[in-house]
Amino acid sequence: MAPPRIVASVSEPGLQEAIDGFRSEPFSAGFVLDFDGTLSPIAPAPELARAQPGAATALAELAARYPLVALLSGRPAGQLHDLIPVPGVRYLGLYGGDEYGSGAAPAPWLPALVAAAQAFVTEGGWEGCRIEDKGRSVALHYRQAASPVAGQALT
Repeated sequence: MAPPRIVASVSEPGLQEAIDGFRSEPFSAGFVLDFDGTLSPIAPAPELARAQPGAATALAELAARYPLVALLSGRPAGQLHDLIPVPGVRYLGLYGGDEYGSGAAPAPWLPALVAAAQAFVTEGGWEGCRIEDKGRSVALHYRQAASPVAGQALT
């Protein structure tokens, strides 16, 4: 059985013309996609996210035809690559600040920032919130927070 294909609806005005342009001039077009919420459903925690069935096949088909196929995410680039490794796809993590295979070193100030963020969450009593060390940035996750106002307080 062939894997499912990702197909877009062509109901917006001008969308069919854009799709036709991509198909007719593949060497002047490209795709930059997000992982979470696009190639994967939004998960309760980042480590639980998995690619939709057929997503890797669709990316491989795009990468074989177009000069640029990239995933752009808030995740570290290496983690993004591990979630959906497809030859020919560029992996840009930390919103473009980290590219898979670039060899960029972790930021030297990061451990202090991680510790400060953890102290903030602990001292505030934000149960269910957690800190994610991304290697070059830090994320404060509150999707699973016990308090309904955790997101407001953390921002």
